[in-house]
Amino acid sequence: MSVPQQDLEILARAVLDRLEAVEPPCVRRLLLAQLNVVAKLLQLEASGADELAAETGVVALVEECRDGRLRELDADRGLGTLGIEWQEVVLRVAHRLAQDRRAATCRCSRCGASTYEVTHRGGRRRPPGRHFRRIGTGDLYRARRCSACGLVQPPHGR
Repeated sequence: MSVPQQDLEILARAVLDRLEAVEPPCVRRLLLAQLNVVAKLLQLEASGADELAAETGVVALVEECRDGRLRELDADRGLGTLGIEWQEVVLRVAHRLAQDRRAATCRCSRCGASTYEVTHRGGRRRPPGRHFRRIGTGDLYRARRCSACGLVQPPHGR
């Protein structure tokens, strides 16, 4: 990964960390929604993206995180960080949030560990536990089991 890409990743992580620290959670959700809307407008190359980002504070958030990052860097590396546009950071943050949402669909609701699919062939009997779901018309049942705590959950997508 090149140095500008590393700096972009570090800035995106700083923005995500800053958003996670916002209290109360309803304000955090609002900021995340605003950031996602600005990112969508940037992807569509809409004309009002810059104004909306300035009004909602997205630009100020990115610049605040950039200032924090610049305090840690020397002059040469700081120039590279200054060359990253706020639009790139917003798009990268939105991409990371989308990845996290996709990855969260296969996480345990109790402990957050990854889950794996469990298949049970019934033999004309329903498997123990109410979380198994019948797949098709045969005697095949599926569920998701946590790799850490063993919690059995219904399969996703139903």
